[in-house]
Amino acid sequence: MAFNTSGSNGTLAGLSLPGSPEEMIRNFPALLSALRIMEAKISSLEQKINSLEKIGGNGNQL
Repeated sequence: MAFNTSGSNGTLAGLSLPGSPEEMIRNFPALLSALRIMEAKISSLEQKINSLEKIGGNGNQL
């Protein structure tokens, strides 16, 4: 696995990219939390899209 060895750390989803394996282990809970939040947002978006696909009321109405 490649780690960021440059002097400047970038960010991904608001989290700093790890510079060492120890830092990756330390940041793992925050990364897992961010992934769960993204999963919930995607699920919510899928529900909204599915509700838009359904035609409410009488199908003969325009």
